[in-house]
Amino acid sequence: MSSAEEDEQETEPDLWQTLSIFKDVVQNRNLQIWFIYNFTCKAANSINANVNNVYLTNDLGFPKETLSLIQVVCTPLNIMFAVVSGYLATGKPF
Repeated sequence: MSSAEEDEQETEPDLWQTLSIFKDVVQNRNLQIWFIYNFTCKAANSINANVNNVYLTNDLGFPKETLSLIQVVCTPLNIMFAVVSGYLATGKPF
């Protein structure tokens, strides 16, 4: 290898550089808000889904098999709509 090719090669980050990058990511206020928001929304969604499941099946007598089928069908649709809405929002994020 020539000296020019050796200069162009990327060096592997050591442990301290990696920890420094991780520290910067953890201290980023926008990422902290995003993780808290994401965690809170997922927790609320999980609680809501479980309460709805118990309410529909126990109180209203909705069959569990039908509810499971609805969840199996709706989950891929939710993912598809999220992808489509993400694609449509790329031009105008806000």
